[in-house]
Amino acid sequence: PWRDALAEALRAGVVLVASGGNVEGLPGFPAAGNGIVTVSHFGPDGEMVDGENVAGPQVDVAAPGRDILAVAPGETGGYGRGNGSSASAAIVSGVLA
Repeated sequence: PWRDALAEALRAGVVLVASGGNVEGLPGFPAAGNGIVTVSHFGPDGEMVDGENVAGPQVDVAAPGRDILAVAPGETGGYGRGNGSSASAAIVSGVLA
């Protein structure tokens, strides 16, 4: 069912952004799927984080992914800091919106 939902979203012209993952190597599905913007991440000095970055032709863009301030329900003050390509994908989604 989720593959059908992705296909339907793409047919409707929805821009889909996916975290490539936080392991070294190639991104998996759905990030590596056709028509999906696949995101990797880098550290505060622009360096790729060894052992934590997907790479390869499936990756479309990289964005900051270390110590990213975000809404975090349940955290004191409602905010927390995150790491990895999930934080990067949120940044890319905002830019594309």
